[in-house]
Amino acid sequence: DTILDRNLKDLSEITKIVEKYINKGQVAKWSLEKNEDRTYWVVMVKEMGRERNVNVDAYTGNILVDSVKQLVN
Repeated sequence: DTILDRNLKDLSEITKIVEKYINKGQVAKWSLEKNEDRTYWVVMVKEMGRERNVNVDAYTGNILVDSVKQLVN
């Protein structure tokens, strides 16, 4: 099964959504994930000594999860 679909929001749209949401930091990478009932983008953001993963619904653009990990200096 492929998870690519014409109704998925593309990377440029997802990047704009995340940049607006986080207000600072730099988007570092993206991955498209799927579980039983949802397809979503995982967007990794680097910001001031932290790594932040923002999960975005691939169809609606809604933020699903925002997790922050402090990086060791």
